[in-house]
Amino acid sequence: MELYVTQKLSVNQVAAQLGYSTAIITLELEKHGIKRRRPMEWARKYPELALLKIGESLLVPRPTRKRSYSNFYSMAKWAGIRISIRSAGEAMFELIRVG
Repeated sequence: MELYVTQKLSVNQVAAQLGYSTAIITLELEKHGIKRRRPMEWARKYPELALLKIGESLLVPRPTRKRSYSNFYSMAKWAGIRISIRSAGEAMFELIRVG
């Protein structure tokens, strides 16, 4: 349960790390009275995104899908911030907080 609560991993990530099904992890969360986060509680893949101050930036791996930058805009919106995205080489994006 520490992986879900403290490290903010998703149910899928916890299940994969522990080698159990997502159904088992979900049942254990319910058994221990732990409420599920909303899906996309905003993709805790980049929690440091919410901690950026205006003008600070974060380097993230570039996803393989086309137009993948739109997901970063959604994550920023969920975090209540505005970002600008720049290419930082072929494999990375630089996310810069602008508001």
